[in-house]
Amino acid sequence: MTSQSSDFNVCILGGINIDFFSVVKDMPEAGETIVGKDFFVTPGGKGANQAVACGRLGLNTTMIGRVGNDDFANTLIDNFKRENISIDGISRDESTYTGVANIILDSDGQNSIIQTPGANYLCGDDELNYLQSIISDIDLLVLQSEIPMNISYEAAKIAKKNNKIVIWDPAPANTLPDPAYEFIDYLIPNQTEAQTLSGLDEITTENQAIEASKIFIDKGVGNVIITMAEFGAFGYNKNESHFIKTPIGINVIDSVAAGDAFSGGLSLGVSDNLQFRELIYYGIISGCVAVQKPGATDSMPFKKEFDELKSNSENI
Repeated sequence: MTSQSSDFNVCILGGINIDFFSVVKDMPEAGETIVGKDFFVTPGGKGANQAVACGRLGLNTTMIGRVGNDDFANTLIDNFKRENISIDGISRDESTYTGVANIILDSDGQNSIIQTPGANYLCGDDELNYLQSIISDIDLLVLQSEIPMNISYEAAKIAKKNNKIVIWDPAPANTLPDPAYEFIDYLIPNQTEAQTLSGLDEITTENQAIEASKIFIDKGVGNVIITMAEFGAFGYNKNESHFIKTPIGINVIDSVAAGDAFSGGLSLGVSDNLQFRELIYYGIISGCVAVQKPGATDSMPFKKEFDELKSNSENI
C-alpha cells in the first residue's frame, strides 16, 4: 500500500465516475431549456471522492472499483496516482463505459444529479477477491451503494469476519438487505437516505432522527450518523446521542460530494480513536471544507484545510 503520514490503512470499494458540471442560476423546470453559466469536467464517484478525502487527510488509502474502456478511465486512474492512492484494485472493463454523472449546480450551491453507472455496476467477484487478498492489511472498509448492493454486502461481511471496521454511506438512496445492517459499524445516511431506509415520511427534526436511528440500531448497526445538510449531523448509538451543528460562517459554493468528505473526516476520526461526538464533528468539518470549493473529487479536503477550519471553529 502507498505509504503516507499515517499507519492506518483504509480501503474504499465503490463508484468511480467522470463528472460533467453545468452551472446555472436556477434549476430548470420540467420541459424547460435554460442557458448555463459555466461548464467543467472533474473526477467523481462516491467511492473515488471518499478515497481522495481519506488520502488527503493523511490515511493510507486503497481504491477498489471498475472503470470502462474509454479515455475517461485514463483520466481517473491518473488522478488516483496523483493523489497517492493505491490503484491495484481498479480494473478496466473492455465491454462498457466508465461511470458518468451529469450534475446541475445552481447559484445556491444545490445540485441535481443523473448518475449512469456503466462499469460500476459490473463490479463483482474480481473486486471481492482483491478485497479478500488485502483484508489482513487494512483497518477500515468504506462502502456506498454505487455498485451492486450484493457486492457491497459481501464486502461488509468479509471485513467484519476479519474484525475490520465498516463505514457504509447508503447513497444513492436505496434499500439495504436487512442482514447487511449487522455488519455495519457506522451507517451515515443523509436525511433523504435515512427516510428511504427507515420508511419514515420525514426526517427534519432531532426526534425524527432518533426514531430513524433506533430502527437501524435494532437491525444491528453499531452507530448511526444522519447528516442534515447545513444544520449539521445527528449521531446515535445504544449509549449516547448528539446533535452537532455546522460551524457558522461557512460559505457554500457547491454541496456536491459533501457527504463523501464527511466519510473522509469520519475515517480520520476513527483512525485517531476519537469519542463518538468527536467523530461526528470531524465529519462535519471535513464536509464544510468541501462545500466551500467547486467540484466533486477536487473539493475533497486537504489536512491543512481541515486543521485550519477545525481550529477556527468552536462547536466542540
